[in-house]
Amino acid sequence: MRAKLTIGGKTVSASRSVNIIGIDFTPSTLYVRANGERPAGALITPGNYWSSVGFASGNTDIAKIEYISPPLVGPGSTYRYIKVGGAGTGSTYIYARVSGTNFDSMRVNVIDVSFNLSTLYLGKSQTGLVGVNVNPISYAYSVYFKSTNTSIATVSGSYPTITIYGKASGTATIRAYIGDRYFASMTVNVVDVRIIEPNDVPATDNNFDFNSAFIGVCDVNANGTSGISSENSNLTWSIPAIVGSSLSSIPSPPQGPSITFRYTSLPFNNNQFGNKTLSLSHPLTGDSDSQIVQIFYLRDATNHPGAGSGTTPNWYYYWSQITGTGNLAYGGAHASWLGYYDFDGSAGHLDKCIIYNNVTTIGNDDEGGGYGPPGIDSFGQTVIHERKHRDQFFQSGYPDTDGDGIPNYPGPFTIGQDTDGDWLSDSYEDDFGFDKSMQDTDGDGLKDLEEEPEAAEAGWPQNSHNNEDWANPGKNSSK
Repeated sequence: MRAKLTIGGKTVSASRSVNIIGIDFTPSTLYVRANGERPAGALITPGNYWSSVGFASGNTDIAKIEYISPPLVGPGSTYRYIKVGGAGTGSTYIYARVSGTNFDSMRVNVIDVSFNLSTLYLGKSQTGLVGVNVNPISYAYSVYFKSTNTSIATVSGSYPTITIYGKASGTATIRAYIGDRYFASMTVNVVDVRIIEPNDVPATDNNFDFNSAFIGVCDVNANGTSGISSENSNLTWSIPAIVGSSLSSIPSPPQGPSITFRYTSLPFNNNQFGNKTLSLSHPLTGDSDSQIVQIFYLRDATNHPGAGSGTTPNWYYYWSQITGTGNLAYGGAHASWLGYYDFDGSAGHLDKCIIYNNVTTIGNDDEGGGYGPPGIDSFGQTVIHERKHRDQFFQSGYPDTDGDGIPNYPGPFTIGQDTDGDWLSDSYEDDFGFDKSMQDTDGDGLKDLEEEPEAAEAGWPQNSHNNEDWANPGKNSSK
């Protein structure tokens, strides 16, 4: 341009050049994470002046210029890419300068947003509260929150506490945003703890037996999932102890997706068998699952503890705990009998109610009672039956000729003692309404001797002790 100047009272003409330069920041306001970086740009027009333009931070304790790119020259303009780093928290400006003069500025807000948890663990359908920190606090209510996967976890709320909801197993990220920029993130692991096996399919899938070894072992095998493979190693298993049996696990401690619980040695008491609750949980969430398993002994094995171990079968040892062991004896095999009261010791068990193996295979209906199928019902009714015979014998009034405290039977058809030879004494039949001159007073085909024992069997109704039968095979072994 040209101008007239007055110098020393004289007017002279002078000339100088004027450069018009345009500089525009994009964006006009930049939000940066504390200790983070954010890009911005400056458009310089005309482009050939790019080398005259410099950039500076108004407060390097808040924001620093980390990088300035080489010029990107375009038609009529040049673009410079800059990277701004957050050094502290607060607000300042980035200036574009030419020869020390500010041509344009960009506001920089450096904000620190953080969660009080880096990772939150939830069970499916559980909720969790998470604290949020914002500095400067003046920006607290500009912060909003989003989940990267709302099918796994959703979020609601605002500073200073948000609520996160578990929806389905998996991993999602919760992010804290100001504008279109997220300033903090945290991980949400949602677990859905499930026992996969055993699962009652088939019905016997949950049944586990002690084996027949001298020191019996019962292995309970199971596997499960948290729904997140990386979390399966944190799963924790438990199962109740059995009194009289030692409990161990593989692995030990019982953690991970698969487990074998081992009971070693059969218990002394029948009530230690049966239902046990197998549990699986994720310790960081409390989410859990459980399954009922059933513990059995092998019916015909002989590896029970206590008296008769290695000789008497398990069924006799455990079932006799239900009936009581008084005046009982195990008789082994017999051609056809279920039991027998040995009143004279001829069967080798004087004054004992002998129980034979046939109770496990023959129902207690040989005398027409029709009450008990093979197994625990046949056993229980046979015990009642033979004990009634013992009661009859001790109430007979027969003399104790040898002084051993047990009556001595004089023999059948002994006039005045057992006239009809039915093993009931004449005095007993008189007292209890039987005809001592005939063996079947009521003519029903059942001898007088058997009438009362058969009736007594009703004291053990069929299926009345199913919940105490943990033999395999037995009442519960097929369920």
